[in-house]
Amino acid sequence: MPKKEKREGDESVPPAEGTGIFSRFTRLSGFTKGVITWLGAVASLVAALVGATYLIAPDLKPRDKLGATVDRIGIEQSVDYRAYEDKMNRGEPSSPRDEPSPRGVEVLVRASLFGFTDRKYSVRINLLEAESLKAIDVTDEPFHSTCEVLSPKANEDGVTWRCWATSPPAATRFIVRAEIYDDGQYGKLDAAHDDVLLDFLDSAALTALATS
Repeated sequence: MPKKEKREGDESVPPAEGTGIFSRFTRLSGFTKGVITWLGAVASLVAALVGATYLIAPDLKPRDKLGATVDRIGIEQSVDYRAYEDKMNRGEPSSPRDEPSPRGVEVLVRASLFGFTDRKYSVRINLLEAESLKAIDVTDEPFHSTCEVLSPKANEDGVTWRCWATSPPAATRFIVRAEIYDDGQYGKLDAAHDDVLLDFLDSAALTALATS
């Protein structure tokens, strides 16, 4: 095949630099990679500093999960209130030993607490009519309901409350509702967070026993 003759003025000319969007992106790619690398280094440094801060002051670490759940409840009827106090190791009973002690319903409340090692919790027991779910009125009784005061020992902890409530009239069909509340942070008065209902659980229907 005959070679093409080289004419005067024919010289190799480098291709013109592109001016489109793709060409601009190509020119900026090196700079962009440098910025991304720099940002990654800064992020790693910040993460290391935050981690070191949490090691020195773990209380500053954000909580992963907040809340509480009532897992289960156990119920025993016809429990002498004085016997309940003895279980609680409260020292002197609230009623003299020579006087009759009322009998009621003892309730064990098992709950899981998450992320609240510095907070106070309370459990409240309510007795409701099984069919209508109306509250059972026992306001004329010397005792209504009471639960011990407990706090978690870790950010995620299982805690069991022991409670006692006045029995409803004999043969009444009723359920027990256990409610757990966040009572705020120790040493601080924070009305916005006091008595916040976190969870509740209803028992199966029961028939009240005679207390005498």
